[in-house]
Amino acid sequence: MIDVRNTGRKTVPDVAVTVDAFSSPSERTDLADAQRPVWIVDRPPEGSTTAYTDTWALGPLAAGETKRFVWRLTPVQPGTHRLEYRVAAGLTGQAKAVLAGDRVPEREMTVRISTRPASARVDPETGAVVRGR
Repeated sequence: MIDVRNTGRKTVPDVAVTVDAFSSPSERTDLADAQRPVWIVDRPPEGSTTAYTDTWALGPLAAGETKRFVWRLTPVQPGTHRLEYRVAAGLTGQAKAVLAGDRVPEREMTVRISTRPASARVDPETGAVVRGR
């Protein structure tokens, strides 16, 4: 989940987020496509589909408004991975998103995907997911 807030005085034409981490390169040379999924995007942020790879947009963002990007993912590649994302004010490069001090709105974080599944079960009476240790 990524929340993007417009702290400026003008409407952002098309707030977008690009995520670099949903796949990683394999060292194998016998693959037709060396990119291997780290996560499968089960559900992208609602109403955010674009023609760009790994970029989602939620339309105009008025001054003072916040929009939330939420992905539903399934992890498929255990290990430690670096996740990077960048926020843009549009898809064509005309509008620029900037933070205080003219910094680019981007972030990097380390994510660990365990080899063990989460301890959880479905309660047959309610259908609720019950998480345990």
